[in-house]
Amino acid sequence: MLDLGVSSDQLDTPERGFSFRFEGPLDMRMDQTQGESAAELIARADAATLAGIFRRLGEEPQAWRIAQAIERMRAREAITTTAQLAEVVAQAVGRKGGPRHPATRVFQALRMAVNHEIEDLERALEDGLQVLKPGGRMAVITFESLTDRIVKHHFASHVGKWQSLQQGGERWIGEEPAAQHITRHPVEASEEELQNNPRARSAKLRVVQRCDVPEQRNKKEFNHEKKS
Repeated sequence: MLDLGVSSDQLDTPERGFSFRFEGPLDMRMDQTQGESAAELIARADAATLAGIFRRLGEEPQAWRIAQAIERMRAREAITTTAQLAEVVAQAVGRKGGPRHPATRVFQALRMAVNHEIEDLERALEDGLQVLKPGGRMAVITFESLTDRIVKHHFASHVGKWQSLQQGGERWIGEEPAAQHITRHPVEASEEELQNNPRARSAKLRVVQRCDVPEQRNKKEFNHEKKS
């Protein structure tokens, strides 16, 4: 089981610097004893690098405008707190109303970059399937569309697909170890759960089960697919 969410304790502790809701140092490291903080990353990276981070990891449509605003700001003073960064982003993109703060995607992207979350996720997905025995299951809970897509595509590559052969018959094509979907679509929180835990609103659960490499298509399954 992989739960990719940041814990509420981390989000609600100003000293950790994960949230723009509190004034605190711009840290964002899961392990504060090592690695580069978000403030240090912002201080050294040029606008093009920052825009790439915001676009790739935060899917921020105004990544370049925000990166330029950060570059102008740090020319006057260092950006070292969550409030400073949130204000720079808000001024760069405009303070639009709505449930999402304009700095949400930027904070997400910086957190992922500082903690190498995507690299760790990709390695965990591959290693996790490798250590399972046939029949063992792997479950992953994601909280962002980016990580959900990574999990979805990784699982799909191991579930594989059947390809028709010119000489007749079919063969299975996919990454090994082979897997099968337990949840073909992601499981999401119910309305009742959301009332008790609003932070679960973006959570998605996907599950696969390791299996032997298919030698031939199950006829019953094949006929069902033809009808559907």
